[in-house]
Amino acid sequence: MGNVNDEVRISDLDNTFHCGKERSITYFLEFLLMVTPFFKNPVKLTLKGITDDSTDATVHTCKIVSEHFFKNILKLDDYFLNITILRRGIRSDPSGEVLFFMNNLKTVEPFDMNDAGVVKKISGTIVCNKISVVFRNKLMNFAKKNLLNFTPYVSIEAEDAKVKNFKAQNHFISFSLFAHTKNKCVYSTDLCVDEFFLNHARGVLNKGGEGGEIDDQDEAMSDEVTDDEATNKPEIRHRSAEAEKQNITLHDADIYERLGFFIALKMMNEIKGLPSVDSNYQWLPLLYMALGNDLAVSKISLSMVKPYSIALMRLLRDFFNVVFDIKKVEKSPVDHSYLIKCVGIGYRNISKKTF
Repeated sequence: MGNVNDEVRISDLDNTFHCGKERSITYFLEFLLMVTPFFKNPVKLTLKGITDDSTDATVHTCKIVSEHFFKNILKLDDYFLNITILRRGIRSDPSGEVLFFMNNLKTVEPFDMNDAGVVKKISGTIVCNKISVVFRNKLMNFAKKNLLNFTPYVSIEAEDAKVKNFKAQNHFISFSLFAHTKNKCVYSTDLCVDEFFLNHARGVLNKGGEGGEIDDQDEAMSDEVTDDEATNKPEIRHRSAEAEKQNITLHDADIYERLGFFIALKMMNEIKGLPSVDSNYQWLPLLYMALGNDLAVSKISLSMVKPYSIALMRLLRDFFNVVFDIKKVEKSPVDHSYLIKCVGIGYRNISKKTF
């Protein structure tokens, strides 16, 4: 994937690497975030390819989450990691450019992210290129309208599409949301709307509109009720009328308003349970927990453990012989979380003698 036939020494400065058309630049950035801190020399790379994609997280989302983790959780300086988006690119035209710089560290200090605290504010950034500003505002305002039901501190900025940062044939909208908690935890979600995404969404909506036969069958089945169910018919009809009203309201909304509701719902799902990190970046604290000093216990809390995280913990156990203690915590009869503890192996950067 990418120009793998060319020999690239990523320990050298000022290298350029094209990431190909299959995966976005974020896919390669995640690998660099794992291994670069333990190199002998700092790494400065120019990555070319897809920056905004509906398959992987956008580069802007990866930038905010990773820079926040190294600065606020690992207590490193502001110059340790810097990810700069020079030009954006989508799947149909992977002409994006990202400048990546990361320094080296000697050891990883243990950290405690168990208590995330309440959400203080929700921020976001939306970028639009060659798509009407009316559609961008519909998407942004509808998402903000739904988020204001939970917190009054919602701010979404519209980034100006500079001509030098975009190509004329790139038609897309990139939308990223971030929820900031009291104890410096960040949850993220994003949405990239390009031509492929819109064509897929329209196809799904058209198929969804052809549900008349299913509704008739459901109505016919609902007529066959028992005597006990007959007494509850007025309540059932009232609920069905309310559901039908909501469906009509959603059907009247255009696709950009639906996408605004969709990304707001994704944000609420990430906040649910107040975990230490969102579901897409669980690997980041898990890796550095295992590599941290053995002087204290590192702790994080997750509302759900994804299969990717489970596979990572098994690999870390096999490679470093480190064990994670996972405990299920019942917060309420219907809500629970997982408290994960780990004593790191005290990994040190042996490739660099002095810092």
